[in-house]
Amino acid sequence: MRIQAFLTAAAINLKRLAASILSILHLIISVTREEGSRSRQPALQSRIAGHEQPGTTGTPIPA
Repeated sequence: MRIQAFLTAAAINLKRLAASILSILHLIISVTREEGSRSRQPALQSRIAGHEQPGTTGTPIPA
């Protein structure tokens, strides 16, 4: 019975660990996506306003 209690406690601790890791990964991914959308916003807003940024006109850049 004592071994079963230890195994049950270990299983519960592993579930908690997995839940915390998933929670941290979810937080990292959401922050990364938010930062990515912020960095693209000025470029998108300038395109909407009709002001293309250099190098984004679709013409090839000379080598």
